Amino acid sequence: MRRGPLPADDGADERRTVVHIITGLATGGAERMLQRLVTGESTYRHIVVSLGAKDSIGIEIERAGVEVLALHIGSGVGLVAAFRRLVAIVDEARPVAIQGWMTHGNIAASLVKIVARKKLPVFWGVRQSLNFTGERTRTRLLIYLGAMMARTADVIVYNSQAGAIQHEAIGYPRSRRLVIPNGFSLHEYRPAPDVRRQMRSSLGIRADEIVVGTVGRLHPVKNHEGFLAAAAMIARDRGDVRFLLAGQDVDLEHAPFNRLVEQSGIAIDRLLALGERTDVARVMCMLDIAANVSHAESFPNVVGEALACGVPCVVTPVGDSAFIVGDAGVVCGDTAPNSIADGIRKLLEVGPEGRARMALRGLERMRELFSLPTVKARFDALYRSAGV
Repeated sequence: MRRGPLPADDGADERRTVVHIITGLATGGAERMLQRLVTGESTYRHIVVSLGAKDSIGIEIERAGVEVLALHIGSGVGLVAAFRRLVAIVDEARPVAIQGWMTHGNIAASLVKIVARKKLPVFWGVRQSLNFTGERTRTRLLIYLGAMMARTADVIVYNSQAGAIQHEAIGYPRSRRLVIPNGFSLHEYRPAPDVRRQMRSSLGIRADEIVVGTVGRLHPVKNHEGFLAAAAMIARDRGDVRFLLAGQDVDLEHAPFNRLVEQSGIAIDRLLALGERTDVARVMCMLDIAANVSHAESFPNVVGEALACGVPCVVTPVGDSAFIVGDAGVVCGDTAPNSIADGIRKLLEVGPEGRARMALRGLERMRELFSLPTVKARFDALYRSAGV
């Protein structure tokens, strides 16, 4: 962590600065979207402040030439000292706006404005749905604290209509709402037949096998239990389908995940459990069908990533999942295993030609609505509209 102030602007970069404040920079949808926004070509100079550590995504952002600072709250650094450091960063950076990300980052952004009396536009970034399944009491309290403080934000940027409606129901002001969906690099996420063949060969997947996959960390809200139960139902009827799972702790060596596999009754040889992966685009290219069957979502990145790789999707009716998929997949009736199995069966029954047609519709949808340049332009327009 840098101890001194940021270096003074020497005139080498004359772009105006936006300071981004986020809880942490470990792997996650919000962190990935922040990375996409601040790296590459940009109208603004960006500084990223993690309330925790830099973690893996912070290091990647830094390698791309963006200033990343970590306050290490919870790792021996007190709240008061960390807040003073945050105020000093803002003072030295002289930003035209502060952008919060997620609950902790949003609250911290507003506190800088209120306590330090900064006359700066503060934008909040709300990128989660409101589902308290598996959440700690402290997290719930912070969400409600966010509702109490939400009027301190000049604009609240949601990544989904569903997330906006849920947060406004607990007190977030409707008048501050702006929805900007997640954006995706269509150079990074794209159909890649050579990668598909290589990856499938490395895992022993036959050319005639259909692979249904889901990517996400092991957490009750992600509904791995439902996916595995649905997989077991399909495996009893179809010998040509294998099921791939990837994500943090999604590993047969991890006891909680292994118990879910045993409870489902699915044979181990029908599963590929890859654990956490950094090559998500390559993993997506292996799939014939992608599934996101969460109990709650705002804007699931994995759905956009799959569509961009030319993979039709099965999703549960949560968050903006149905809007993202459009006619490039199937929306299940609910999150129950039977509904998930029915959704997967529909994509199996249309055959490779039907899935190919859906894949083309998904690619077109990603280009029109969710390309990274389109989303970056909307953030730039937000900053301009606020007089910055």
